[in-house]
Amino acid sequence: MNGTSQAIHAMLMTALEPGARLLLPRNAHRSVAGGLILGGIEAVYLQPEYSAEFGIQLQVTPAAVAAALDKDSSIKAVLLTSPNYYGVAADVAAIAQICHERGIVLLVDEAHGPHLGLSKTLPPSALQCGADA
Repeated sequence: MNGTSQAIHAMLMTALEPGARLLLPRNAHRSVAGGLILGGIEAVYLQPEYSAEFGIQLQVTPAAVAAALDKDSSIKAVLLTSPNYYGVAADVAAIAQICHERGIVLLVDEAHGPHLGLSKTLPPSALQCGADA
């Protein structure tokens, strides 16, 4: 448990106080679970979309994030894994806008995307899309 796992722990514990609620996808990396425990953070899970054609989980949609935030006003932050383990990027820009309209922090585990934003043929990085960390 090194590298990005430690960064995720630091990101969660810096952005959220103990007892805060975090909206995150069910397919988040296991290091997020460790960060939740270390930080005393409460998880609110959101199921990512599923592609029957490819047999893989995709991403949570902006509409699903908005609906979850509308349903639970106690959520203080949203965490995405983008791109996911299959290389599928979330619509980080749209989700950042949804979060920021509500005063909510957007955190992104971009461990599988250090190359993003380096070419116009790739999606922009999470920070380029408005993520807070």
